[in-house]
Amino acid sequence: MTFTATYAQKVIKTVKASRYSIHVFGDHFEGVIFSNKYNVRQSDTSSYNGFTPNLDEVAMTEKLINLNLKSAIDNVDNSGDIILKNLASYVRQYFGYTNEKHDRIIYINCFYKGNTRIYLNKKVWLKQKVFVYDGGPAFWQVKLNLTTEKFFDVWVNH
Repeated sequence: MTFTATYAQKVIKTVKASRYSIHVFGDHFEGVIFSNKYNVRQSDTSSYNGFTPNLDEVAMTEKLINLNLKSAIDNVDNSGDIILKNLASYVRQYFGYTNEKHDRIIYINCFYKGNTRIYLNKKVWLKQKVFVYDGGPAFWQVKLNLTTEKFFDVWVNH
């Protein structure tokens, strides 16, 4: 018997969560896509030029998380192993913006589903960006350049 690993990801279901967000459920992920009308600023952009990630871009992001996140997260202390072993246990928030080269960037804010204070209170995480100080590998962020398919700016809360 031969087993083949597949990293194809697809969105199975979407539900409108707020005026600015859509709750998405995939094969092995759950998250929320924020509209470009949601007021969020990225700290590394002088002029924020947001876009709303579409379902294909989210599916591509999830495929690349499964295929390529390891190389980006290996440089992050010992939290990387914990995150990689538990990827399906993290909920994602997806925000889109373009950089100065007009590349499409997906900012992915992740937190552990086991954090019932945030996860079960869907009124919060489905409608606004979650900010957490501390928390270790239960809270982490990464950016993906969709044009180059490279991850960058991995950050694990400490």
